[in-house]
Formats: sequence, structure tokens, C-alpha cells
Amino acid sequence: MLGSRSEELPFSFHPPRVSELHKISDTNNFSFDPATGLAPTSTFNVGFWFDDPNAAVDCGFNPLNPTPFNGDHKAGPLAMISTPDAITGLGPLSTQPDASTTPASCSP
Repeated sequence: MLGSRSEELPFSFHPPRVSELHKISDTNNFSFDPATGLAPTSTFNVGFWFDDPNAAVDCGFNPLNPTPFNGDHKAGPLAMISTPDAITGLGPLSTQPDASTTPASCSP
């Protein structure tokens, strides 16, 4: 799975449980790894992880096996991720899909 971290969204477990994120990230959003020969790959999906591995213990997560998706590379599990569009196979951040290519591509 190719992933890139771009924002931290603070959230409180005490009411009111409201957070806002204002970010435009649908253009030039890609990752690459020249050491492995991976060309620039667009990342048009959105995912949310628990920042603290201990916050997900009640859900069965083992905090001794954190995921790398926060600034300390010690996050909890994936809480939510978007799904690709059924026709193009691209994520919801792909605002200009080009279905004339196989597979579909996006030109932000």
C-alpha cells in the first residue's frame, strides 16, 4: 500500500466532538520512490488513523504493533478509508478522471 501523510486532525473525546480540516489536496498529490523505481503515483484516496495506538485497544488493536501513519510513526489502526470509484477505480480526490485511458488516469 502506497501512503503519504499530509495532515494531522486534532480530535477530542470530550463533547463537542467536532474538528474541521480545510485543505485542497486534489492537485499534484503523489508519492514516488526513486530507490525502487516507483514512478510518481497519484494518491486520490483519503484515510484516517488513530493517532494513539492505545485509543483503539477496546477495538482489539494491539498497541505494541503500531502503524507508521503519524508524525512519530507510532499510530493506531486505520479508522476509515475511502473507496475507489466503481467505474474509474480512482479515489474521490480525483476530480478530473480520464476514462479514455486503460486503466483510467487523472490529470489534475
